[in-house]
Amino acid sequence: MFKPIVIVSTILGISGCYYLKNSYYHGKILFQAKNIEKWLNDPSLTERERKKILLAKDVLDFVEQQLGLKTHGNYRNYVRLDRRHVSYLLTAAPKWKLEAKKWWYLVVGELPYRGYVFESEALSEAHELEQKGYDTFVRGVTAYSTLGWFKDPILSTMLDYSDEDFVELIIHELIHANVFVEGYGDFNEQLASFLGNWGAILFYESHPSLDLSVKEQAIKELRNSLEEKIQFALFLKEQGPLLERWYEDRVRYFFPQKIDLSSEAWKTFIVERGRKLLEIAQECEKRKLKYCRYISNNAQILAFATYYEGVPHLQKLALKGSFSFRDFFTFVKNMVDSGNINTIIEEF
Repeated sequence: MFKPIVIVSTILGISGCYYLKNSYYHGKILFQAKNIEKWLNDPSLTERERKKILLAKDVLDFVEQQLGLKTHGNYRNYVRLDRRHVSYLLTAAPKWKLEAKKWWYLVVGELPYRGYVFESEALSEAHELEQKGYDTFVRGVTAYSTLGWFKDPILSTMLDYSDEDFVELIIHELIHANVFVEGYGDFNEQLASFLGNWGAILFYESHPSLDLSVKEQAIKELRNSLEEKIQFALFLKEQGPLLERWYEDRVRYFFPQKIDLSSEAWKTFIVERGRKLLEIAQECEKRKLKYCRYISNNAQILAFATYYEGVPHLQKLALKGSFSFRDFFTFVKNMVDSGNINTIIEEF
C-alpha cells in the first residue's frame, strides 16, 4: 500500500467551515504533543512506542547530517491518538474520464484529494459525488505535513508501519516540509515517494549499530517495494492512454449530445466499462504485477498515479546525472526556487 498523506492548510483567520473544522482538529493534535525526550522518561511509554521514537531520533539526525534536509523541528514530539487514522482522504474522478477532481486550498493551491477529520464525512461526500457520476476512493491517513508552518509530531497512527516503512514515511513527510510546489500535487507526492524510499535505503546502508542481516533485509524490502510500485506505474502509463481513448469513443457513441445518468445508454456504458476495467485488471494479473486491485475504478487508478506515476522518470533522471541524494534534492529545489520546475514535470 502506498503511504497517503494529507497536506493541511492550517492558517489562522481563514474562513469557511471546512478550514475551521480541520484547523481546530489539527490544532488540538498539536496542543497534545509532548517532547519525545519527556516521553522516553514516561513510565506509561510502551516498548513499541519507545522503539519507534528512538528510531525516529536516529532518522532525524541522519537526514540533517547526511542528506542535507532541514527537519524544521518536526517529529521531536509525540502524540497518542485514540483512533487508527489521523484523518481520511477522498479522491474522485468522472466515470467516463481519467481526470482527477481537484480541490482548491489556501496556501497550497489545487490538490487531487480532499481531507476529512472523520471517515463518515468523507464517505458522505463520496456518496454525493457518486450520485453525480463520479468514481470515488476513501482511505485512511496515518500522517500529514503542515509544510513547515508547524512542528509536525510523530503520531501513534504511524507506529503500525514496519521499521523500514516508518523510516521512509518520516523522510517522505520531511521532503514536503523542504520543498513544495503550489498547485502541483502529483509532482509533490511523486518526489516525496521517490526521495523517501531513496533516503530510507541510505539510512539503513549507513546505520552503524544495526545487525547486518537486519540492514540487508530492510534494504531489500525497500528496493522491492519501490520496484513493484514502479512496474505498476509503468503499466498504468501504458494502459492509461488506451483507456482514455476507449472512454472518448464510448462517450461519443453513447452520449452524442450530453451525458445522461438516468438513461439506458448510461446503464449500458457502465456495464461495458466494467468489462473494460476487468480486462485491464486481468492483463495486470497476467503480468504478475502487484497493486492490480487499484484498477477497480478511475479514482483508485488516479490515486495510485498521484504518488507514483512520475517516479520512474525521477529515478531515470537521478541515474542519468549520477546524482547523490543530496545533489539531486538540491538540483530539484533549485529548479523549484528558480521557477523552472516545468522542465522536469513536462517530461513525466
